[in-house]
Amino acid sequence: MGSCFSENIGGWLKEMKFNAQSNICGITYNPVSIARHISRCINGELISESELLKSREVYVHPDFHSSFNHSDSKIALKQINNAIEGLGKEIRSSSFLFLTFGTSIAFEYKVNGKIVNNCHHLPGSEFLKRIMEEEEMLNSLDAAFAKLLQVNPNLKIILTVSPIRHLRHGATENNRSKARLIRLCEMLENKYPDVNYLPVFEFVIDELRDYRFYRQDDFIHLNELGIRLIREKFSEALISENAFPLMARIQKWKSMADHKIENHNSEESKAFLKKLEKEKRELAILLPGRF
Repeated sequence: MGSCFSENIGGWLKEMKFNAQSNICGITYNPVSIARHISRCINGELISESELLKSREVYVHPDFHSSFNHSDSKIALKQINNAIEGLGKEIRSSSFLFLTFGTSIAFEYKVNGKIVNNCHHLPGSEFLKRIMEEEEMLNSLDAAFAKLLQVNPNLKIILTVSPIRHLRHGATENNRSKARLIRLCEMLENKYPDVNYLPVFEFVIDELRDYRFYRQDDFIHLNELGIRLIREKFSEALISENAFPLMARIQKWKSMADHKIENHNSEESKAFLKKLEKEKRELAILLPGRF
C-alpha cells in the first residue's frame, strides 16, 4: 500500500507469481490516508453516497484515488466499497504488509479538518496545504496498527519511503517531507517488534545518484535499469534464495510470452509456441492457480 513506487514493486511481485496485491484502494501518498484505509477496511466502514463530491462532472471521494471516479455516483460508490471490502479480506490473511510513504506534505479539507488523499481538482480555496508532524502521522498509524495486529497478529510490516521526489512542492520542502517520513519509520520500527524498515530511499539517493538510472524525460522517476537494481536489493533482503531459480524461470517464460511472432504459420513459430505452452504447463504444476 502507498505511493506509485509500491505499485511498481507490487506489480513485479505479481509478475513473478507471488500471491500479492497492490493498492487495492488506489495510490495513496501520505501516511495518514494510508492509516485511514487500514482502519476503515478492518472496521468495515463502507462509504455512503452522500459522502461523494462532484468535480469536473464526475463523482469523487477525497480519501480515494481518481481511478474510482465515475460520472455515475452509484458506480463510483460500488467501486470504492468493493475496494474497502477487498482490502479488508486481504489484510486479514496476509503474511506481509508493505507500506510505502510518499510525502508528509498533505492537504486538509477545510470543511471537516481532515487530511485528504486526493483533491480531485476541487477548488484550491477549500484546502489548506501543510506539512504533517511526525507525532501526527505516528498517532494515525498507531490506531491503525492496533486494529490491524488484533485481527492479524502474525503480520509482518515492512516500511519504505518512496525515492521519488515530489519537486512540485520545491526541493527544500521535498527534503523536509522525506526527512519526516524517515523519522516516522524509525519511530514505528522502535515501537513494534514486527515492523522493519527497508532503506530503499537511501539506496537510491546514495548509490543511484547518476542520472543514467533515471528516465530522460523528467530525471525524477527511475528508468528500467534503476528499477531492476532496486528489485535486486529487495530480493536480497526479503526473498529466500530458494525462490531465485523459479523466479528466473518465470522471467524467462514471460520474456518468451512477450516475444512478437511475425509468422504464426511457420514451423519455427509453431515449435516456439509449443515450447512456450509446455513451459507454462510445467510452471502451473509448480505454482497451482498462478498461471
